Amino acid sequence: MAQIAICGNFKVNKRKVEDNMLNETIENWYLLNIPTKPNLSQVKDLNWMQYNPRKPIARKGFPLTSLDGGTSGIPELDSLREYNKIHGTNYKESSFQKTTSAGREIFGDFLSEFKCGRSNLIKIEPGGFFPWHRDLGEDTFRVCYFFESVNPFSFVWIENDQVIPIHPTSWMGVNTKTKHCVFAFEPVVLAVFNILNTEENKKNLYKYLAV
Repeated sequence: MAQIAICGNFKVNKRKVEDNMLNETIENWYLLNIPTKPNLSQVKDLNWMQYNPRKPIARKGFPLTSLDGGTSGIPELDSLREYNKIHGTNYKESSFQKTTSAGREIFGDFLSEFKCGRSNLIKIEPGGFFPWHRDLGEDTFRVCYFFESVNPFSFVWIENDQVIPIHPTSWMGVNTKTKHCVFAFEPVVLAVFNILNTEENKKNLYKYLAV
């Protein structure tokens, strides 16, 4: 029987949390040789918006997918848990499947190959962070692209008490269902994709595994 851990007011099934939604033999983070390599010049003129507007943290975002293909950022850049509670909605990461104009221009090949849910560009300014949290849910798994501003001195991602080695213009799959947090010491930009947890998407991803 799977173990149950109590975390605050939530019951967490350890077997499901430790499974990264792909295969139990895949690490909690892994490099991907995906050929799409956008650069900062492609995102510098976007109309960046506050990420999670109820929290005054130095981080902004821009939607690559949305409910209707628009780029208002509502509710794409909000906390879905908080937005759903306030507005009586039931959005999940998989609810946001329409590619925006920025998504097509910057990540068109990737978003054509992988069916994605909520996916955003995220800009974190110096001192910006995401505190310890888990991104639970079984409908998606996460892949990130780190622009050239991201390096071990500008950005730190801690996963299960270990620092993930992240380098510029790299793609990485990350099991965000485990506890993690991030900090920026310089301005950095990354893209976070919630990939729908389907057999076709997993098959497509396996061919890009670096090892």
